[in-house]
Amino acid sequence: MERKHSFKKSCLADCINCQTDDSPVVEAFQGNRADSFSLKTKSIAVAFIAEGEADISFNSFAAKRAVKDDFLVIPAGADLRLHFSAKGCILCFYIHKDASFCKIFENLILNGKPSSRQDEFAVLKANPVIRNAVAILQKIMADGLRCRIFQTAVVEEIVFYICNFYSRGELELLFAPCKSDVGSYYLLYDSRLRKAIIGLQNRHFTVKSLAEAVNMDVQTFRFHFKRIFGMTPSRWILQERKSFIYSELTAGSLPLNELAAAAGFKSENYFYNYCRDNFDDTPQSIRKKSINTG
Repeated sequence: MERKHSFKKSCLADCINCQTDDSPVVEAFQGNRADSFSLKTKSIAVAFIAEGEADISFNSFAAKRAVKDDFLVIPAGADLRLHFSAKGCILCFYIHKDASFCKIFENLILNGKPSSRQDEFAVLKANPVIRNAVAILQKIMADGLRCRIFQTAVVEEIVFYICNFYSRGELELLFAPCKSDVGSYYLLYDSRLRKAIIGLQNRHFTVKSLAEAVNMDVQTFRFHFKRIFGMTPSRWILQERKSFIYSELTAGSLPLNELAAAAGFKSENYFYNYCRDNFDDTPQSIRKKSINTG
């Protein structure tokens, strides 16, 4: 069995947007009858059976037979196993961190409880709209276009169609495997938290402000944050605050009174005491030493 990309001409190999094999957006698996293949998914993937049929399984979920125009969702970090029962082609659309997520998609991953049944995952039939989007992507790939930006846009379009053309019950079952997978949570939170932190630069962020930045209530945010990062958001904020202050003192240019305000201190005295307690030195002394050694 082989991975078939069918890239021939259109893109320049040295283009920064040219898809690489180590982090593909779309990957095609061609197989003959009885061929098998296994891989570890680095991100959430939508597996689409473009031709033929195959038995698909991952992690502890029992195998299911999928035929032409069927699709299913595979969680991040899954041990995916493909066994072709007839000659065919399976396309895997990988949903990377730089993709834009539909709100419905985010809610399906982040909210609700995972299924308790180990064989309960859905294989759905693609409707004409999804089949048309996939056909266009296949044609572009066959012509040699391996532009990551274009492929990401098409994958976003396909995910949007999935989230809006199927019932809530179908979607709950389709995305059920991702809800118990830390990798899938991390995929979303890594992207959304980074955006939230960038938006809160030079401000004293709190658990509440971070929860609001990712459109969650505080209790739900705390639960998912602890599950993903292995610590409470309060502890993480303390670590980030300490790192921010020390970095600004040793390599930054903010005046000390502005740095104190940016770090959330009500007065410079509180800031002074914080530095004494955490760095065994005064903020003035730390900055002076960094200037002298620089």
